[in-house]
Amino acid sequence: DPITIRKLIPNFVVTDRWHYLLALRCLSLGATYNQTSKCPQCEHEDKIIINLNDLGKDEEGKPIIKAPNAAELFHEFTLPSGKTIRWKVADGSTELKIEKTATDDNKATIGLFARVTEIDSKPATIGDIKSLSMKERNVFRKEIEEKEGDFDDNYTATCPKCSNVYKGQVSLEPQGFFSRRVSR
Repeated sequence: DPITIRKLIPNFVVTDRWHYLLALRCLSLGATYNQTSKCPQCEHEDKIIINLNDLGKDEEGKPIIKAPNAAELFHEFTLPSGKTIRWKVADGSTELKIEKTATDDNKATIGLFARVTEIDSKPATIGDIKSLSMKERNVFRKEIEEKEGDFDDNYTATCPKCSNVYKGQVSLEPQGFFSRRVSR
């Protein structure tokens, strides 16, 4: 039922949304993805072919699971200052809040604010987040990384010009990810 699906998708945590987006891309257009990549050593630009089925797997092909625990989507965390933050793992509504309110100069602050529900048992304000020291923000970001999980969108490539082996990141922007021509 499309209406039910539209209601459910915003509730998926970010890592699940990326997982399903990738699976949908593989089913609809195939697992082969063409992307331009630039060698960091010689700056040669090359078109590379990425097998999307290989993303999120170790060298032996085993999945690397970095998803949050579904039973623990809300967390309490004490900052070095003693302030207690209650926050939730990012989901589609969190992403939408960030997208609607963030600008280039406040994106990091909005990213934290969108996840925080309370500071010291009071509803959080953007001012509360701005008042956190850089040390506290970085400690909080580390907590988010540990609990929220991650989607591994990295690939390894070898430059055809200088033979340098380097890592890159797959461009997962939906506009290009679903509209590029692919070779099957």
